[in-house]
Amino acid sequence: MNKLVSICQALIILTLITFCFSCSKKSDPTPAAPKPTTPTTPTTPTTPVSTDPELTSVDKTSAINGQIITVTGKNFSKNYNGASQIVATNTSTSAQVYLPILSRSETQIVAVMMGSGAGVAGTYNLSYNSKPDANAPKLFSSTLNVTVAAPGVGQFFVSSTFLDNTVDKLATASFGVKNGTTNMGDYTVKLIGYDYQTGAATEYAATVTGVTGNGYGGSMDQVDFTVPSIASGQYEVRISHTTNTLVAGWGGFFFVN
Repeated sequence: MNKLVSICQALIILTLITFCFSCSKKSDPTPAAPKPTTPTTPTTPTTPVSTDPELTSVDKTSAINGQIITVTGKNFSKNYNGASQIVATNTSTSAQVYLPILSRSETQIVAVMMGSGAGVAGTYNLSYNSKPDANAPKLFSSTLNVTVAAPGVGQFFVSSTFLDNTVDKLATASFGVKNGTTNMGDYTVKLIGYDYQTGAATEYAATVTGVTGNGYGGSMDQVDFTVPSIASGQYEVRISHTTNTLVAGWGGFFFVN
């Protein structure tokens, strides 16, 4: 009998221990700690690099017709079959003229500043006309302005294109100057050939053979020079004078056969 009572007491004690342990687990007020999360770094969108041509500065804001300017920028193409040019637009009349390019790199263009209508004075806005081989031309505008100033009083200037814009090697070509009498020793004439493939300009000296007073008509003198023996193609012509009375300029271009 005592043995049975001992067994019953043991069972009651075990039941009470189990019950208490169960209650203590349910009443635990401490919540489970959350699992740590790894922060994510936001991605920055990639801005595509522009390959469009852009004019950023010009070394002169005023120039006489025929004066050389240097335009700085980026993404200037060397080889667009000669169709990529600096365009000068008269801000008053909207007349446009393509500037002859002497040399060109990816970031710099050396060109001859001219006004529309054989050197009309005024303010001109510069832009870049880009024409890829197989695509339509596109004009890239800028805020760069250059003023074409009129020559000073009493100055000579080249005022006419050549008598014939297609000439043979070693033949005679002519241009006119006005406002005075000069002689052939006063002039230096060079032909400028521009290679669109390489972006390089090459100068060829020409020999002045004579000056005829009033020979170009009216008060204009005629200056003759011999075309040097050079490759056939298109050339710019630079005429300089030994005194300050003639503005160094460009008398247009012609083709050498």
